[in-house]
Amino acid sequence: MQVPDQHFEIGEFELLLGGRLPNASLAYVTLGELNTAGDNAILILHGYTSSHRFVLEDDPDNAEGSWGPLIGPGKAIDTNLYFVIAPNALGSSYGSTGPGDINRQTGRRWGPEFPALTFEDQVHAQTSLLKSLGVNHLHAVIGLSMGGFGAFQWAVQCPTMMRKVIPVLTAPWGSLNQAASHQGVTAVLQASAAWHNGWYYDHLEQMQQTLETIRIKTLERYGVPAWLETELHDATKIQTRLKQMAGQWASKFDANAMLTLRAAINRFDVREALSQAQAELMYVLCRTDGLFPPSIAKETLDRWSASSSATKYVEIDSEYGHFASSLDWRKWANALEQFLTD
Repeated sequence: MQVPDQHFEIGEFELLLGGRLPNASLAYVTLGELNTAGDNAILILHGYTSSHRFVLEDDPDNAEGSWGPLIGPGKAIDTNLYFVIAPNALGSSYGSTGPGDINRQTGRRWGPEFPALTFEDQVHAQTSLLKSLGVNHLHAVIGLSMGGFGAFQWAVQCPTMMRKVIPVLTAPWGSLNQAASHQGVTAVLQASAAWHNGWYYDHLEQMQQTLETIRIKTLERYGVPAWLETELHDATKIQTRLKQMAGQWASKFDANAMLTLRAAINRFDVREALSQAQAELMYVLCRTDGLFPPSIAKETLDRWSASSSATKYVEIDSEYGHFASSLDWRKWANALEQFLTD
């Protein structure tokens, strides 16, 4: 049976950099049940262009791969034991308040006027959601890619709120390989005839074509062609499948959301605060991930261990780069399960 989205109305929400959202809300899904102590919850945070539904087997988007094989009864994240909460990020395009939504004060979409976000804002919003659900303490915060930035932010912003932190294919700072990407994406969007200074909503079909072009290049950076090669064994078929995947994503994702979230990513850096963390850390990277290479692991682990908190490093031996945590889920599922239950 399909798991429905739920919605939490935050209401008036002040942002760290001075803006505000007069009617903020979060979309989210839950799996499992919260125990009477309110302390068996696991918060799972999604990637930059993905949605909170990546935790489900039936996620139709899979923008950065589905974790459905890892989450459920008897799986690595066992929903017989844990209450899983997966919220959609503020500023995204999948149900939480974002640039594509109507600003009730103006009667039109937020568009390029959407206020600047930080990962501190995301944690504040998620904290309100958890409180509304009766969560008193988190067993773990787990995040993939951009969601991993959120996991690191949780660890330093609310150090006593969780037992364990599992950042996956990510880093404790956001500008790693990202600033150039942000500039490139911005240039492509602004070069589109549909752009109109970010007010492209009367030209959505043309903008989707631009987003499809951006998405194909992103999928190539993520290592998707290597996966498709094992299935299709034909260059033409691979390009056709990439175009299909990109087109499906471009029909749903808002271009201004890309820029809003990317700007937040580029602001993010908690390296100097990692020694404040109190949770146990399992840091997961992939041998072939060009976005977050294993060479960055040592600095993060060294900074974390300064807090005397336990650390564990897992490197996924996969050819699938930034998609390794989903496409090669079997290669780290045991380590994940053991770390959660240890």
